[in-house]
Amino acid sequence: MLCKPTKINKFCLNRAKSPDVNGNKSWIEFALLKGVSELDIFTYRFNSSVTQQLFMCATLVVLKLHAKSEMKLPDESYFLPNLKFLQLEFAKFPVNFPLTRLISGCPMLEDLVLEGGWEDFNVINISSPTLINLTLDFISFGYQYDRPTTDVLLDLPNLLHFNYEDHLAIITA
Repeated sequence: MLCKPTKINKFCLNRAKSPDVNGNKSWIEFALLKGVSELDIFTYRFNSSVTQQLFMCATLVVLKLHAKSEMKLPDESYFLPNLKFLQLEFAKFPVNFPLTRLISGCPMLEDLVLEGGWEDFNVINISSPTLINLTLDFISFGYQYDRPTTDVLLDLPNLLHFNYEDHLAIITA
């Protein structure tokens, strides 16, 4: 915190074993105040007000979020105007999480990685004219026999690379 740089390019926070939500919040807010462009967060949980600040950061180009925290989005239309890479791993999403609104709030997004449990979603709808690489990894969350079926709808006209991992995938065209 005593560091006085005007800008931080890359900031990695690894507090996966720390239950200190306020400490996590302080470090993330510090990085955001310093205009961080690449942010990599490994934490068990953090305050939902922090996620709203994360999703409104104009300086972020890369955001990797490995957290077992509930994601809440701000009400604004555009969240991350310069974001090119977004990775969400093991995050908890509310039942009606507006994934399409999040993606549309990233008009420069080229790479998207979604890992973890999306079993609460009936439909995952991903639409982006700029997305080039997409990874959907449902294996990392674990296999469940009684997991409900989730439909995946993709509208990605410039997609070059697609990686889909699951225990059982049924693809219809």
